[in-house]
Amino acid sequence: MSAAMEQREPGHVLELALSLESAASRTAQYFVEVGRAHALQRGYRHCLNTLLRAEHIVPQHVPSMNIVRELVGHMTGRSRRDLTTDDPDRLAQRIGAVPGIATPHAAAIAGRLTR
Repeated sequence: MSAAMEQREPGHVLELALSLESAASRTAQYFVEVGRAHALQRGYRHCLNTLLRAEHIVPQHVPSMNIVRELVGHMTGRSRRDLTTDDPDRLAQRIGAVPGIATPHAAAIAGRLTR
């Protein structure tokens, strides 16, 4: 899944997600990759639900993942019209994502998501 995600093949990632069972040690990464794939397809609601699921399963691991903080920060700023609840803001607060704070990696994510 990670290789497909890096090759910007979100459709393939989502197909793989249906056929793979994640190992306990890889659960958080599994859901993060699925969430990233949804975000690349501008499926912000699915992305958010996937990240919330990851947080529910491994709450101690998700807040420490930079990619999640940056993705949530990006979503809170770019997808407000698609997400009518305040779940992105609450998730951002829990994991320490700050909307509008640009890091080099966040800029790269934002560039990939807006193409």
